[in-house]
Amino acid sequence: MITITRQSKDWLKAVLAYVLAIAFVFSPWNSWIQSRCYGNVVLVTVIQSPSKTVGNYLDSLFLLLVTMCFSSALFAFIQAVVGTSYTGMAFVLFFTVWIFSTIRTFNLQRYFVASLVAPLFAFSAIASIVGVVGKNTTDGALFDENFLISTLESYMIGVAICTAVNLLVFPDFAESHINELLLSVLESISALSTSVIACVDGSETDKEAYAAGNKKRTDLVLKIQTDLGKIDTTIDQATAEISYSHFSIKNYIRLVKGCKSVSAVLFSFQTALSTAGVQRLVSSPEFANQISVSMKPTWASLDSCLLKLLDDVSSKLNCLGSAKAKPELSEVEIQLALAKSVEATEMALLEFERHEPSAFLEVFADKADIAVGDLKPEVKASWDKLLHVTFFILASKELVKEVSTLHSDAAAMGKSKKIRMHLSHFIPTGLFRSHQRIPAVLASHYASQTRKSEKLYFIPSFNFRPQMCGCDSLSTNGSIQ
Repeated sequence: MITITRQSKDWLKAVLAYVLAIAFVFSPWNSWIQSRCYGNVVLVTVIQSPSKTVGNYLDSLFLLLVTMCFSSALFAFIQAVVGTSYTGMAFVLFFTVWIFSTIRTFNLQRYFVASLVAPLFAFSAIASIVGVVGKNTTDGALFDENFLISTLESYMIGVAICTAVNLLVFPDFAESHINELLLSVLESISALSTSVIACVDGSETDKEAYAAGNKKRTDLVLKIQTDLGKIDTTIDQATAEISYSHFSIKNYIRLVKGCKSVSAVLFSFQTALSTAGVQRLVSSPEFANQISVSMKPTWASLDSCLLKLLDDVSSKLNCLGSAKAKPELSEVEIQLALAKSVEATEMALLEFERHEPSAFLEVFADKADIAVGDLKPEVKASWDKLLHVTFFILASKELVKEVSTLHSDAAAMGKSKKIRMHLSHFIPTGLFRSHQRIPAVLASHYASQTRKSEKLYFIPSFNFRPQMCGCDSLSTNGSIQ
């Protein structure tokens, strides 16, 4: 069975639209418009790109139609009002190009068509008066009404061709791309989580294994960041679509927010693992012979719990509307997985508390030197190792909390299929939404990272007593005694 890739389908759609436009130009139907407007039909099929996703195409089409209405008024103004003055026409053309070039900088991809069409209308109006695009067709009047109507008709013919090809030939909905990207992000998060835990459980004690693991984690971080950036763009496109699906755009935004929170913890983890201090720690005899050995089963249990929760979120996204997907976990299994994750984290804390004195005896053997401020290099190195191991425990606790939150959000979504419409996407106040979201997202991410850093680097007391009340109950207070 021959499988046609998405790229091949998009190529076929683009070629088909272009061929239909050329066929119209050379068909008997070309008498509908003036011959000097034939190029507009081909131009629209090129710039409007019918191979876009449905949401991206409808958004671009909406902006094109709005721009055409404005450009028609601009065309009439140039010819009827300032048509007798070359200076006036030059000023209007300059101002039009400047305004739409500025608008294009807000979002290069989204406003490309609109920023091109308006200056072309203005240029056509001036060229018609000068006479370089053919004779006047409105009885010699300064305002060539017939030329404007023919120009609009040529654009609409191109729009009709592109719309028919985009919606009827292998339609590509943006929502399916969101699902694919989210599944890719969850897969990368699972791999990064496993790699991080492999580093802290003593599997990368030699330099070669550590270097290979660090490279793998760095690549995963870059992949997650790239996919999350694509998801933000694709969600903007999906808001222009009318779909019948389990998830709304708000649901997807919540899932993406959860993925970003989990990723932020893992990114902080990886940043710490990339430092020279951690390299010294994982290669030290204390870590290899005591800490990693005693806590390895705990880390393995924690890893399996996290993978199970992330796998359930992936199954939730993958199974709705798919008969081949893996079945979801039952409510009992979900609660057991969550409880097991919490218990595994508490065990990690208890194991750390139990084995910490034997691993760092020199820290407590020199209290007199510490009291007078005379810290030997060995003591400082021990405190540095202690800080890193403490960070591992606290970061794992935060990781469990964020993954559990993501899992809970996903479990509450997609109960039934509904018709999803987002008309607010097309209102004028939303035109610059994408441009305004960038600083907002960056500010939110920075604030989130700051709060996480404050939590992750806080050192717990050794008299910590966990309670089985959920992730939020794993709070710590106090200082090292």
